[in-house]
Amino acid sequence: TSRSIPVECSTGPPPSPARTRRPFRMPGGDAGAVSAPPRCCPPGGHGPAAAPEGYAVQGVVRALGGVQCYVVGSGACAVVVGHDVFGVSSGRTQQICDGLADSLGAMVVLPVLFEGGCCGGPDVAAAIENMHSQAPKDASPRRSRICFAAEIDCLEWMTNYATGLYNLPWFIWGMQEHSWELIQPKIYDCVLPALKEWGVTRIAFLGFCWGGWLVFHASESPDICCGVSVHPSQVGVCSTLNEDFEDLCENIACPQMLLSAGDDKADTKEGGRAQQILQEKEFGDQCVFRTFPEMKHGWVNRGPLDDPAVAEDAQKAMDLVTEFFRTHLTQCPSRGSAVF
Repeated sequence: TSRSIPVECSTGPPPSPARTRRPFRMPGGDAGAVSAPPRCCPPGGHGPAAAPEGYAVQGVVRALGGVQCYVVGSGACAVVVGHDVFGVSSGRTQQICDGLADSLGAMVVLPVLFEGGCCGGPDVAAAIENMHSQAPKDASPRRSRICFAAEIDCLEWMTNYATGLYNLPWFIWGMQEHSWELIQPKIYDCVLPALKEWGVTRIAFLGFCWGGWLVFHASESPDICCGVSVHPSQVGVCSTLNEDFEDLCENIACPQMLLSAGDDKADTKEGGRAQQILQEKEFGDQCVFRTFPEMKHGWVNRGPLDDPAVAEDAQKAMDLVTEFFRTHLTQCPSRGSAVF
């Protein structure tokens, strides 16, 4: 769904309105059906999803050191959010940013990290999204034999699916092109210095899917106080980029929370290599690993909330995220290494 987001030309900090901190509530709206995801995600997870129709975003688009970012909220604490492979408008990602800013009383920044806004660019991503659009309304064997003559939506669906398959290699290539060498300057040279100029003194990272890989890399910096990965894809992304997953875990320098779906990789779940490595660090007892066994990859920001089980576990996940940030971001005394 196309939405208009206010764009502000100013590079200064956002205003600081009076704020009443409230519990995080998952925004409503069906964010799409289960379908085949890209290479970084497990088969059968929730595929691309449009933003909930009719939702009015609360933030604005601002430039931070030349990087376009969706920014909502204000304060001395900030959460930088790593979007999934479908970009900043994927599913409920912006709505979750709005909810976090409100419940934490903090600034939330969602940078545009893929050229063109999403993996492979907007045309490729749109083709992948259309590939997973609703199947023909009448899928019975009797009607499927004549659907090209009798059901226009069947032809449209088949065309969209073929177009998506054609564009899939460009989608994967787009992910491969966005290595840490390309992403790192956007974070360390643009976004973080801009937050410093705005008076931010404590920074945490949150990532969905591909964004979890960003969280692990960013958490190597002593300027980051904690990181959260939701349905993490670090293992798949590392494989795609020929990175060593264990080395990535070894370099983490702050507490982490990983919330996995049942079909996510074992190495990011309880007892996996990530936990084995992190628990040996001085902050190991502060790390949290939790698996939602009945959920599929992508359920928090892309799963359909009209499914009561998805809605319940999505809310549980965001409650955990919010409390983790309250413990390690907004309620902790500032560490020397985390102050710019």
